[in-house]
Amino acid sequence: MKWFRYVFGFGIRFELTRSNPTLAIRIKQPPPRRHVWNPEQITAVIRAATDMERPCIALAVQIAYDTSLRPGDIRALTWGQFDCESFWLKQQKTGTDQRVPLWPDTIAMIQAARGDTIPMPGAPIIRAPHGRPYRKDNFEHRFRNICRAINLPDDLQFRDIRRTAATERAEGGATVAEIAASTGHSIAHGARILDTYVNTKNYEMAQNAQAKRLRNRKGPKV
Repeated sequence: MKWFRYVFGFGIRFELTRSNPTLAIRIKQPPPRRHVWNPEQITAVIRAATDMERPCIALAVQIAYDTSLRPGDIRALTWGQFDCESFWLKQQKTGTDQRVPLWPDTIAMIQAARGDTIPMPGAPIIRAPHGRPYRKDNFEHRFRNICRAINLPDDLQFRDIRRTAATERAEGGATVAEIAASTGHSIAHGARILDTYVNTKNYEMAQNAQAKRLRNRKGPKV
């Protein structure tokens, strides 16, 4: 429908038509995804990918869980972007420059994948068996096979790990600005971040909010 509207817009601009009937069409948007992984599922899929000789998929899961990066940015990571403590990258979707800190466990996995060799700066970190970067469909197919092998539900997707990491940051007390710095969004979209990427119905976050309110509450003591 988006491209259908573009075509009619083109037609109006060049006076090939007088109206754009597609503007009268309203498409109901599907509800946003709310799926999150739990730590045990993350650990299980990393172990299964390693056992099934897909170490780069295991590494991709670890990086996703650590960093909140988008799946496309993870598949595109190269060795020249890794400085042994963080990633330096330009987001594919927004073009935003971002430096992403890494957990020690993630750094250890990346260094193990590199081994004793010195890879070319442009060589992919997350690579398919033939040595080239994973295509999106091929990566998702392999990832789904691994999840099914350990009986994880089909409604859990790789992209949901990004939301999971953001939710855990919020549970830990991270501010909107801190979550935005991790996900690569602007501060202006802070409310949208919480709504789209963070499971705002999470009970633990509600408990944290109540605890902070209790600590800061002013009034007569009973």
